[in-house]
Amino acid sequence: MDKKLAFEKIKALTEKYQEIVKEGRVNKYNEEMTKKDFILPLFEALGWKTADSREVSAEEKISKKRVDYGFRINGIPKFFLEAKSLKEDLDFPKFIEQAINYSWLKCCTWAILTNFETIRIFNAEWKTDRPFQNHFRTIHCSNFVTRFDELWLLSRESFESGTLDEEAERLAKKTKRMRVDKQLWADLSRFREILSKSITKLNQTKELSQEDLDEAIQRILDRLIFIRSCEDRELEAKILISNLREWENKGKGQLIKSLREVFSSFKTTYNSEIFAPSECDELEIDNDSLHEIVEGLYYTKDTLGSYDFSAIDADILGNIYEQYLGHILRKTKKRAKLKENHTHRKQQGIYYTPTYIVDYIVESTVGELLKNKKVDVRKVRVLDPACGSGSFLIKAFDFLYENYAKSDKGKQALLDFKTGIMFKMEVQILLNNIFGVDLDKQAVEITRLNILLRIAEKGQRLPLLRQNIKLGNSLSEDEEVAGDRAFKWNDEFEAIMNEGGFDIVVGNPPYLDSEEMVRTQPEFRRAYGNTFLTAKGNWDIFCIFLEKGISLLKDGGYLGMIVPNKLLSADYATEIRNLMENYRIIAVRDYSSIPVFQASVYPIVVIMQKVASKRNILIAESMESYAGGVRVRNRIEIDQKDLHTAQNTWAHIFGDSGKVSDKILLHSEMLENIGDISGAASVSEAYELKGIISELSNQKSYFRFINTGTIDRYSSLWGVFKTAYIKSSYAKPIVPKESLNAFSSNRYEQAQATKIIIGGMNKRLEAYLDEGNYLAGKSTTIVLPRKMNPKVLLAILNSKLMTFFYKDSFKSLSLAGGFMRVGPPQIKKLPIRMVSKQIQEAIVPLVDKMIALNERLNEIYFKKTDEHVRIDEELEKTDLKIDDLVYDIYGLTNAEKQIIENSLQ
Repeated sequence: MDKKLAFEKIKALTEKYQEIVKEGRVNKYNEEMTKKDFILPLFEALGWKTADSREVSAEEKISKKRVDYGFRINGIPKFFLEAKSLKEDLDFPKFIEQAINYSWLKCCTWAILTNFETIRIFNAEWKTDRPFQNHFRTIHCSNFVTRFDELWLLSRESFESGTLDEEAERLAKKTKRMRVDKQLWADLSRFREILSKSITKLNQTKELSQEDLDEAIQRILDRLIFIRSCEDRELEAKILISNLREWENKGKGQLIKSLREVFSSFKTTYNSEIFAPSECDELEIDNDSLHEIVEGLYYTKDTLGSYDFSAIDADILGNIYEQYLGHILRKTKKRAKLKENHTHRKQQGIYYTPTYIVDYIVESTVGELLKNKKVDVRKVRVLDPACGSGSFLIKAFDFLYENYAKSDKGKQALLDFKTGIMFKMEVQILLNNIFGVDLDKQAVEITRLNILLRIAEKGQRLPLLRQNIKLGNSLSEDEEVAGDRAFKWNDEFEAIMNEGGFDIVVGNPPYLDSEEMVRTQPEFRRAYGNTFLTAKGNWDIFCIFLEKGISLLKDGGYLGMIVPNKLLSADYATEIRNLMENYRIIAVRDYSSIPVFQASVYPIVVIMQKVASKRNILIAESMESYAGGVRVRNRIEIDQKDLHTAQNTWAHIFGDSGKVSDKILLHSEMLENIGDISGAASVSEAYELKGIISELSNQKSYFRFINTGTIDRYSSLWGVFKTAYIKSSYAKPIVPKESLNAFSSNRYEQAQATKIIIGGMNKRLEAYLDEGNYLAGKSTTIVLPRKMNPKVLLAILNSKLMTFFYKDSFKSLSLAGGFMRVGPPQIKKLPIRMVSKQIQEAIVPLVDKMIALNERLNEIYFKKTDEHVRIDEELEKTDLKIDDLVYDIYGLTNAEKQIIENSLQ
């Protein structure tokens, strides 16, 4: 946005306002006229696309006129604006409170109240006793020109760069209140403990199991949340809070009975299975507990905010329920206590998917299918085979509803001739189009609740969702393996499978790696290995979920899933990559540089269509964090046939780096053809080997022991730093030669050989040339050169070029903090070019110099002397010379060199 042009536009608006004041026409401007003639033009001048509903949304459609507009960047709300007519009093407390609370309910920092003549800016995050104390700044129309820089804080450009947040932090060091998602989760957790304590205490004769207790508590809370949502959407009166005192006055023990009458009434009105007879209807709960819970669903415990369930987005509820599934109740004889169950969460692979990813996947699958005008939206079947809290299905529902509403058929209610009941369009879409399966019983109930909340209308009986959202193991039809969770697709969705399958499969499969499955689900892993073609090697569960998803699609259908970036290059993902290459891959989006999940998972999104690939151009996009959301950092088009490379990886497809990697591959040989590559020890050997490792004392015939962490580029840090190995730490670890020879003659020969040892977890490839003095630990890779001078190969492996290629080709091995896993399967695939005698003669002396300088540096490592500084400078100069020679070996241009240099900064 041109700031000078914005200044002129706003100056013109203020002059227009002054003319209206002079003419005495201010009182003739109602709210709509004020928005149209002044407020929206003001924010359009500040760079906001007011005509784009994705950027400036009309919030009053959903907020019952509690606030007028939401301003978003990349789908992330930046502020909400309450508009009033010219000269209307902005000091009315209700206006301020509503604007601030609405922003808080949307997890947004800023609320703005304006009648154009005055702009009031409030910070909804500040923890204050009264709404007036959330005031940050007021700017009057008469000062829009003289205080233009302050007004510019509300520009789109300023919100992109976070300027207003920075200004608030600089000027007002205030305590922040808890975000609505964290506050509601904290309150629900508290309610869960309150209920568990009361139920356990008052129902001891019923001998409730842990599962019974958990299900009962969830059902009660689901019912109360459903009722509160109906109240806030004005489908029902405020029945709970208004009758609480009256019900309590009926006497001790009567509050739960009164609530059950309400539950029964909702069952009659809405026909929802949430209110179906349940074991929770037979439980005693004390009045005080119910009173605290009911009031807590209206007001936060600190009384600083009130809950409006019509304004809380589905993704916020989804996030809360994702945490709900990650916690369990620890039951004792007298009570039950809520604890975060990391083990359960890890074993189930439960991680909530952010809204921006859900939106992208659904728009790229459902939206892509509906571009075909011949498609009947009523017959589009959407499946999430691991539906969790239902976020993908709710977004798919919204997308289908929007498209269905545009059709002529969608403008009429449809008649179910079996019952004679007129079903609304929303119900028809839900029953005909939306399907989900999950292994977790609680997740299934939560999905059903979320969907029913989405479609509930006053006096409208809701459908039962048992035929749409089902409990089961999506991956197993074998009852001997999965028990009563075995899921027979042809029986459960007979009509759909007879028609060829689903039109759309979307979702976020569980994040379970091979190690976790071997440890906690060995019987499932064995069974899956016998069932799925892609369950090869050290496979992770996402491989077989992708295979299952493809098999459930009808021909021409679309699949969109978020999976670990290991899909791009892991050896064990070879089979699923090969399977997917048979079909049209539409897009691959790399989110691995963004903290999508609170876990060490680096995700990508794949979009594909089940049609023969033939000639296809796919889109490869790298994403980055931006303005509180995400945006495309780099986007390229690639011929699908170019996915397959000798390195058997897709990672090279992203951006210019992929083109440089392709050039590095040209005329190169794989390292496995030039030397013998292996891991230093198998897992079983590694643990046995620990028994013969000791500290150096008086031994005379030994090998030094080295592991990742004490391997540096051109250098061993043995004796400089401690060596970590299998939960132990050594100052100067050694292995007696005689003991090693008795342990393993192969490892003895490996130790005394001239070899290159590569560390297993580094920010750069770190290789050290050992001339027979070291035994390497399990977290290393050993290279025994055959066709190349070891020092030349050492220079190539330690170069920036080779680290760049490794990171670009094996993105799936990225770790937090810029680290990467390094192992034999990837080292074998590194591209090595044969080097001319002339360049060899130039490289070897430089390598010798690097080795000698590092040896001397290790001797004085912790002494900050002039010699230390001189050696550091000399090492840097020599390293740069080697990098330049390696660039020349691979024939890179200056521009290509710069791409590598920039990527490693």
